[in-house]
Amino acid sequence: MSEPTLLNNEIRDWLMDCGLFNQLLPADFAAASGYFSISTITEGEEIFHEGDAGTFMCIIHTGQVAVQKTTSDGQQVTIATLRSGRSFGEMAVLDGERRSASCVAASNCQLLNLGKDSLEKML
Repeated sequence: MSEPTLLNNEIRDWLMDCGLFNQLLPADFAAASGYFSISTITEGEEIFHEGDAGTFMCIIHTGQVAVQKTTSDGQQVTIATLRSGRSFGEMAVLDGERRSASCVAASNCQLLNLGKDSLEKML
């Protein structure tokens, strides 16, 4: 097995901080980190849109993400604001349904991303 990279070590540390993977053993965090990537999202940037296919999920490392729903008259309404350590987008990845809401960066964010294919390999 190859040596973990600095990026993998950073991702491993972020995963250990988020709480979503509390059931993993320390060695499992290192293995899981290889499936994630990091993205930087600027405030106001849409991460995904309500109705999109669920091809990836995210964990917030820094920043905030607004969860928005479209009203019957077409207005976007923020129904929740997620903070560091929260995951989002996982339901559409797991159940194969379309996104039930849009997610927009409410501030500059760093996100851990896990694609559907990577999640299936990891599981």
